[in-house]
Amino acid sequence: MISGVTSTVAHAGGPPILVYLMARNLAKQTFVATTAVFFTVLNTGKLLPYAALGFFTLDSWKIAASLAIFAPTGVWLGLYVLKIIPERYFYSLATSLLGISGIKLLYDALQL
Repeated sequence: MISGVTSTVAHAGGPPILVYLMARNLAKQTFVATTAVFFTVLNTGKLLPYAALGFFTLDSWKIAASLAIFAPTGVWLGLYVLKIIPERYFYSLATSLLGISGIKLLYDALQL
């Protein structure tokens, strides 16, 4: 629930769900798949409210379309890295990146 709220309000839903999933000791493939499904469902649920608020414009669709061509490469690269990185390093990297994103979020929140 925290991840859903923070994702909707500040596009910062990653840290809460990562903390939750890291505590569950999942295999790295299950961890990544769960995160992907979670955010797919969450972001799909935001489509109608965001459309009703007028967030989608012709320019935003053009940008999305131009960036979508990179998605297959990103998926392939992500699967390749997931396959070759050892489980221990995967979780060390995830923990480090979570810490960095937490510091960044706190820094942004404290800016006046």
